[in-house]
Amino acid sequence: MFWLFKKGFWLGVVFVLAFFVLIAGYFLYTLQPVDALSKRVEIVSIEEGTRFADIADLLSERGLIRSAKSFKLYSILRGEAQSLRSGIYVLRPASSSRELIDQLLGLISQTVTLTFREGITFKEIDTRLASYGILKEGALLEISPHEFSEEYPFLKNATSFEGFLFPDTYEFFAPSSPNVVLDKFLSNFERKAYPVLRDLTAKNLKKKITIASLLEREVPFLKDRLIVAGILEKRLNIGMPLQVDATVLYTKCGGLITECANRSLSKKDFSFDSPYNTYLYNGLTPTPIGNPGLDAIMSALRATYSPYFYYLSDPRTQKTIFSETIDEHNENRFKYLNI
Repeated sequence: MFWLFKKGFWLGVVFVLAFFVLIAGYFLYTLQPVDALSKRVEIVSIEEGTRFADIADLLSERGLIRSAKSFKLYSILRGEAQSLRSGIYVLRPASSSRELIDQLLGLISQTVTLTFREGITFKEIDTRLASYGILKEGALLEISPHEFSEEYPFLKNATSFEGFLFPDTYEFFAPSSPNVVLDKFLSNFERKAYPVLRDLTAKNLKKKITIASLLEREVPFLKDRLIVAGILEKRLNIGMPLQVDATVLYTKCGGLITECANRSLSKKDFSFDSPYNTYLYNGLTPTPIGNPGLDAIMSALRATYSPYFYYLSDPRTQKTIFSETIDEHNENRFKYLNI
């Protein structure tokens, strides 16, 4: 009888231990990454004063953790449930709960890889970096290019960083200081674009970058860019207005062209009084209207002579249509633009 009791006791112990092993195994499983191979990132904003339980629920809703309950328990066991920081975080389902908590405690430096397309504007770069928690929105706009002009001589005549933030793929820490971010862009410009601009005077360098920014926004094809660059140079030389639609769009959208709610231009837009409106003011815009890539910069440097003075873009093919006279240009406007 005693033997049976003893046997039953040990069976009970084994059962209880097995139960706890299963519970522990499940608990550890729920702390593993949701998808260890995933490249997906989630931008998560945690406001000041957000309750710990709400943070766990948010991470669960965004598909970043397997179990909100396990995440809460693990944080409590670590003694850090109330230490998670507010802020904007770049989180990944490939991270374990331990790694996510370390990020939310500021123990792991977040890195973000972003690609900036050719023609993106200074304000658009600032806004995008802010959306990933790399810096506060507007932080770049508060810095003067003169702070960098000694290290980067191509900024000598610049009144804005517009045009000199080389479009490329970059990796940033989140958060970063604005000066560190700007230095990444500027050092890349120095390495990839400045070698072909080095022999120009500061004034002429700014001119070529400004023309390149117009080409980047107006003309998609390299062959056409060379001809349009020549047309713009001719117009500048004879004091003829450049009449570049992209400069009007830059004015209308306040330097945020991609995010502009209405990118179509009306008659009223062309009469808006701004030094960036090349229909009203002769010469180039005060600054570039975006950050051109190397192809556009090379096109500005290699402007091709042609008999043309006018051009427009075929909205169907994006091909540039050239004209020698205003009469030809008006015919093309009717033919391609129906105006």
